[in-house]
Amino acid sequence: MYLTKEELIILQGLKNNLTFAGINKKLSKPIRTCDPRIDSLCQKYGVTDRVELVNKADLEKVSVIDIEGIPYWEYENSQLVQSIPICKKSVKNLLTLLEQVEDDKMEFKLIYSSNKLNKFLILERGTEKFYLYRQRLISFPRQ
Repeated sequence: MYLTKEELIILQGLKNNLTFAGINKKLSKPIRTCDPRIDSLCQKYGVTDRVELVNKADLEKVSVIDIEGIPYWEYENSQLVQSIPICKKSVKNLLTLLEQVEDDKMEFKLIYSSNKLNKFLILERGTEKFYLYRQRLISFPRQ
C-alpha cells in the first residue's frame, strides 16, 4: 500500500490506540475528526470507518511515498482522490452499455488498469466485465 508520510503516522497512531492529541504531537498539521487524510486511508483500504481501517491495515505492507508519486491518486485541495483517465470513445462505449440497463440503482465498478503491455478501462458488474477501452502499449513485430 502506498501512503504519504502523514498518513503512515496517522495509521500508526490509530493502530497503537493513540488519541488525536497523541497523534498530533507527531504531525505538522493537526488531525481533525473529519480529516481528509483519514478519508484517504479509508478509501485506499476500502473500508468505511476507523475501526475497520485499524483491523484491515497491515503496517508491514506499507510503502511511504510523496503524494506526487502515488500511482492513480492525485492531490485535490486537501484530499487524495483516485483519478481515472478516460477518452471520448470510452464515454461512448459506457453510454451504450448503460442504455441497456433497466435498473437505475444498479452499481458498477469503473476500473482503470495499466501495465507494460496494455492499458484498459473496464466496467464491472458482479462477475461480468465490459471493456470500454483497450490500448496495446507495446506492439510485437510479426514473424
